[in-house]
Amino acid sequence: MEEEEEFVDCVDVETRCVELKEEGNRLFGLKEFEKASAAYTACIDLEGNDKKLRAAAFCNRAACSGKLSKPSSEIIEDCTRALELQDNDYPKALLRRAAAYEAEDRLDEALADLEAAGKSTERIKAKIEKRDQLLKDEAGLPYLPGRTVK
Repeated sequence: MEEEEEFVDCVDVETRCVELKEEGNRLFGLKEFEKASAAYTACIDLEGNDKKLRAAAFCNRAACSGKLSKPSSEIIEDCTRALELQDNDYPKALLRRAAAYEAEDRLDEALADLEAAGKSTERIKAKIEKRDQLLKDEAGLPYLPGRTVK
């Protein structure tokens, strides 16, 4: 055990982070989502690791959270952290966050993420239109297609 600890101490942070991320990916593939999440968290917690690796670990941990039926807020938080590390240019994180926003019925935010990821928005737009129609019906206002209620 001591030899293993010594080996870990001599491995640079980026190499160790890659190992942890790959271990998380392996565990995810085996559907061991709790263990995969722990591996991604260990990668995230390493001081001084590469921004791209940390972003991937956040995004992958969000995927684990989804598989474990954790609150959408956790998925949104991890995807947001991944996006911050990648200057908001991380389509996979945008898509995961859009799905989490949609699960929370935060359709306008889901739409914005889908648009930023360059994905089809028709389904979300239809949900927004239906939501707006319901809100207008409840308020007794005339319905005007294409206009959203804020």
